Amino acid sequence: MCLVAGPGQAEEERLSRLVDSVLFKNLLDQGIWSADVTQTSIEYRCLACQNAVAARLEIISPYTKASFASPRSRFLAERKVFCARLVTEPDGRCLNFFPVSMRGGALKGFQAEHEVHGQRQIQIVFFVNEQPLGPELIQTTIFANAGKELPSDTIELFRWHMARLTAIW
Repeated sequence: MCLVAGPGQAEEERLSRLVDSVLFKNLLDQGIWSADVTQTSIEYRCLACQNAVAARLEIISPYTKASFASPRSRFLAERKVFCARLVTEPDGRCLNFFPVSMRGGALKGFQAEHEVHGQRQIQIVFFVNEQPLGPELIQTTIFANAGKELPSDTIELFRWHMARLTAIW
């Protein structure tokens, strides 16, 4: 008899893998970031930035291709629509968009940056297809108030936290 965990239970177990890791504990011990953990996400606050920088790491499961050729194609189409709508907002614009990878290309995704209402947002996504859960999107969105710089190595920090949630770790 084989028991298979459902998506909600699997997300919680994966988040526990990160939360119980030395990587996560060292982050909190440094006193630069605080973190609130829920069953499906982790909310980070930059203490060294007077809370002017925050981030949200989440797993979107399942993230299927829907009517597109692949989950990557779906994400690209959704991003194009998002940017088209964003430019109609006052002070809204898409800034950067480029592919990213980790672990020798075994973990692939995108990094995007946009501004809206004076807030800079950086989105990092990785596409994962681990059995038995199927296609998923692991996403971190970093929010920074206007004029605030990110702490050193912030983007790399969240990439490693995202990678820790996968079998590739």
